Amino acid sequence: MKGVEESWTNYSSDPMKFKDQKGLREIIHNERLIELTLESQRFWDLRRWKEALRVFNQPITGWNLLYNSADDYYKETFVFSRAFNVRDYFWPIQDAELWRNKNLKQNYGW
Repeated sequence: MKGVEESWTNYSSDPMKFKDQKGLREIIHNERLIELTLESQRFWDLRRWKEALRVFNQPITGWNLLYNSADDYYKETFVFSRAFNVRDYFWPIQDAELWRNKNLKQNYGW
């Protein structure tokens, strides 16, 4: 593969995207998304970049499995909703650990 500068200059609809911090960050996020999707690491990466609130609060959609014709089958259909809150970035500390160390405080929201 070519470098970021050459690839984005020659093959992108936005050839100057890599020149500023925001654009380069989007390129890095997209590349990590591609690399980590099939490695079961995307969840942790979205948390690390603090994008989980935006991504995990979108509705889950899929194809309509109840139809036989291609036109009906490939219609995007709502499957379920999920919720990700600010408190979900940090999981609760076990009660036993809180009892053992009185200086510990429970994570926000738990």
